[in-house]
Amino acid sequence: GWKEKLLSQAGKEVLLKSVIMALPIYVMSCCILPKDLCRQISSGMARFWWGEKEKKHRIHWLSWGRLADGKEEGGLGLRELHEFNLALLAKQLWRILTRPNLLMSKVMRARYFKGISIWEMKSQSTDSWYWRSLLKARELLEEGIKKRVGDGKSIDIWNDRWLPNSGNGKVKTPRAEGVAVQWLSELIKDGKWDRELIAKVFEENEGKDIVRIPLSVCSMKDRIYWSKSSTGEYTVKSSYKLAKCIRKKVVHDRSNAESSSSRKCSAQSWSFLWGLNLKQKLKHFIWKCLQNILPVNAIIKARCYK
Repeated sequence: GWKEKLLSQAGKEVLLKSVIMALPIYVMSCCILPKDLCRQISSGMARFWWGEKEKKHRIHWLSWGRLADGKEEGGLGLRELHEFNLALLAKQLWRILTRPNLLMSKVMRARYFKGISIWEMKSQSTDSWYWRSLLKARELLEEGIKKRVGDGKSIDIWNDRWLPNSGNGKVKTPRAEGVAVQWLSELIKDGKWDRELIAKVFEENEGKDIVRIPLSVCSMKDRIYWSKSSTGEYTVKSSYKLAKCIRKKVVHDRSNAESSSSRKCSAQSWSFLWGLNLKQKLKHFIWKCLQNILPVNAIIKARCYK
């Protein structure tokens, strides 16, 4: 309507973040949205932000993926809906695993677990849509979860993620033939690490990392923690960043030109820009200049010749 004409792109950014992106949060916390639906919503938001109308098309100078990057990465902090959907669903799984006394946790455990680990479950045709949606977020949750060493009885040395200083948390030393050690509790003797056994089983550097892990004095049980946050508690923000990183590794949907132009400015430069005491529309103008997407004749000609 006529009110849309009064909005600058800075105003449209606020409208997208505070209204349009906030509307489906409850639904995305309960079930997985089809990818095609997420693409349609993102496409509609992109058209609105670039100022398209029914019979009037505008050039999209940046892809939605670039706009969805964080402001410290040269984007505008808009969201990739599918990755955000997975992060919200993974939070529900986290609550089931870490808070077994909740009513939801009791119902889900009684209905679906049945003595099987959640990481080994397979989706069945008789499962509810809610549970099947949660299982689709399992891979994301598993990527960020690690186990904190307690008594070591529930930690599988070769399959679980339990090394705090390792990238994925798993042991890098290959399991040699004849090694019967399976559970971490077998490496603990009288409340201390069995250094001799560790030296035989693991490589030197990895053995040193294991010995540095503090052991519980009270022989507490092993527990899980979220490795992507400083507190160890699951946060949707850190999970969403992890989901975006996974997508960038798997799907190479960016051209070389896009990836190189986004790195012209450092994270400090972008943070400095958005921290300036200026009107938002002026910040957006400077952002366009730094991204080389200000629609002047030279840039338009260069784009057309491509």
